[in-house]
Formats: sequence, structure tokens, C-alpha cells
Amino acid sequence: YEDSQLLSQTAAESHCSVVVEEARALALDGQYEEAMSRLDEALVLFPDNAALTGGREEVYLSYREYTRQTRLAQAQELLNSQNLQDALYILSGLREEFPDDEQTEALWAQYEDAYAASVLQAAQPLYDAKDYSGALALLSPAAELLPGREDIRTLFQEADKRVPKWLADFPCENVSLRGTRKTEESAADMQGNVYQHVILYVEPSALSMQTMQYSEGMETYDLGRNYTRLFATLAIKNDSRGIRGEQTGTFRIYGDGRLLLEQAGISEASEP
Repeated sequence: YEDSQLLSQTAAESHCSVVVEEARALALDGQYEEAMSRLDEALVLFPDNAALTGGREEVYLSYREYTRQTRLAQAQELLNSQNLQDALYILSGLREEFPDDEQTEALWAQYEDAYAASVLQAAQPLYDAKDYSGALALLSPAAELLPGREDIRTLFQEADKRVPKWLADFPCENVSLRGTRKTEESAADMQGNVYQHVILYVEPSALSMQTMQYSEGMETYDLGRNYTRLFATLAIKNDSRGIRGEQTGTFRIYGDGRLLLEQAGISEASEP
């Protein structure tokens, strides 16, 4: 059997060498994914082969360098056309992937201030004119790209808290609604009306098996004390499990512990 083992080992090494050379040729032709696929397939059969593991590392490093140079060229082209935002998005990704790359850092440092200044120059007049949505459209990507810029962050936060928000997006604490709250992009009520950004209470309160009566459920939303008005439509969802037949319910809204609204007698027949 020693001869068979020797022949098998020789054949395996020869096969792996061929795969490595094929992968190198594919990489030189820019077909990095195909090169990596060939090497990975061979590594499944021969996981301990040094030629394969070394060849894979070589191809991977070549691919990383190709990716770096390609994306840098894209960023430079965008910078040349004064598209600072898209260029900085590319550079931001490169900074994460190649934190020690001097070329990327040099481009970032060269254009970061210019981009921030252009955003503030365009967004501040919109904010002053109370066009908060327009200001946010400019400030949001800038705040994402430049989280350390206090001037961008401050104006973004001031504009953001002046724009209406969907209640479904706020953090909330479920006290006794049995975990049946959920949100949907849209839902229909008993009358067929369709509403957007809906909060659904599928089974809004717990049924006592002793009294066969429903107990109260409560949920608290943290609005961050940034809002003074609440607009909402209260309706019974089509195919609701919470209120059926002759059953009725009462809906209350509290603000900082004070009762702001109470709607009693809600039933399947209730209009929104």
C-alpha cells in the first residue's frame, strides 16, 4: 500500500499546483471570484495543502488591492466632478476596510471640511425658513458620513425634532398588552379604509377566566419631550380579535400622567 499512498500524494500535490496556477491566471485576468471559487473547491478536498492555502491568500490580497484601487479611482472621479457626498461614501467604506491606507486618509482630510461647509451653507437657510424636511434631506447623509462633526450633528438634531414622526417608530414599553402589539405599513379597518404606519393591538387586553371580563392594557411611548401635538386615527381593524360582536372598549391617551383623551363605547360598528 505504500506505493499507492505515494502515488495518491503525488497526484494530489500535482492537482493542487495546477489549481493554484489556474487561479493565478484567472486573477491576472480580473476574474477574482472564479479564482477564489476554484481554490475553495480544492480546499474542501485537500484542506491541509500548503500550496492551496498560500495561493488563496495570494489571490485574496490581490483582490483586496484591486478593490482598493478601483474604489479610489471611482472616488477621485466623483471628486473631480464635485460630487463630494458620493465620493465620501466610497472613502468612508475604504477607511473602515483599509484603516491604514494613507491615500484614502489624505483624500478624506482634503474634502471633509469642504463637504461639511457646503451642506451647512445649503441647510441653514432651509432651517431658518422652517423647511425642516428640506434641511434634513441634506443633513441626514452628512450626519451619517461625519458623525464626529458637532456643527452638522447639532443642526441635524434641531431640525429632526421639529419634523413630525410616526408614533410607531418611537420606543415603547408594553406593560400588560400580552405582547400582541405590532406595526404594519398599512392596514384596513372594518369599513375598508386603509391607513398607513399602523399600530395594531391584535388582542389589546387580557381576558380573565374567572370573570370573563377584559382587563386593561397599557403601553407607554417615549416621545423625548420634543412634541406638543398628537394626530391619530383610532379604528377597529378588519378581522380584529380584540373587539367582537357586541363587545365594546375604551381608549385613553395620557401625557405625563394626565388624561388627554378618552373614547368609550368603541365597537365593531364604530366609525374611525
